[in-house]
Amino acid sequence: MPLIRLDPHAHLYDHYRLADWIEAAILNLAPDNDAERAVIIVDRQGQDSFARIEREISEIGSWRVAQPESGSNTDAIYGVVTFKDKTLNVIRGVQYVSAEKIEVLGWGVKRECDDGAPCQDLIEKIRASGGVVCLPWSPGKWIGKRGKIVNELLRLSSSDNLVLGDIAIRSRFGPPSVILSRAKRASFQIICGTDPLPRREDAQLVGSYGVELSAPSGLGSRDRVLELLQLIKSPVIPKRVWGRPSAPVEALERFISSLRGRGSVAR
Repeated sequence: MPLIRLDPHAHLYDHYRLADWIEAAILNLAPDNDAERAVIIVDRQGQDSFARIEREISEIGSWRVAQPESGSNTDAIYGVVTFKDKTLNVIRGVQYVSAEKIEVLGWGVKRECDDGAPCQDLIEKIRASGGVVCLPWSPGKWIGKRGKIVNELLRLSSSDNLVLGDIAIRSRFGPPSVILSRAKRASFQIICGTDPLPRREDAQLVGSYGVELSAPSGLGSRDRVLELLQLIKSPVIPKRVWGRPSAPVEALERFISSLRGRGSVAR
């Protein structure tokens, strides 16, 4: 079965150079073409990475978008970049910031509303659109009152309709997360991703931390992408951590940067 390496928590910030970002993703995920490469770009409010790639790609490579079926009301959620004879599968996603200041990711869906809606409403909106919901760990956002909200969301959900995200900044020596440990014991899937900050140097991180899994038919079409998203959240499909989290010193620098507001819109 085809081997897929996926970074499910990628960002393409406006000040990142597109060519550098694409090349980093390709080299970090599979420099030798030994696996299919994929990223999910979780756009923040005001971003449309698919539109940006389409505008700029002709200068450096090519871009093919898998269009929805004729007559479908769904949006395009999947495209393929070709860059220096290598390919990168790009899946559309969204990052919402809820009224409670909790990040909610939607994989395989386009943004449908502004930030600021209640967390449960955002979760239901993503599910209704056919996407996968991920609650990602973030520095300082799963403690105190917000930590209680996340715990309650887990209590109201099941591993069939919600996954949790771990990110590179937490590092293997980073701050522990009681919620992630509790979720793992409850059979929720914990999916790693890079979650780069808006710092220019973080553009090189895309694809360096994520998940590796085998899929029956690989990628190449919208339907196969939707199958992959279901495999990611399935507790019975073997998944391995791909790459590495930030080194301890780097993680500390990025953690401090995020607390200063350079890396997050939800504080």
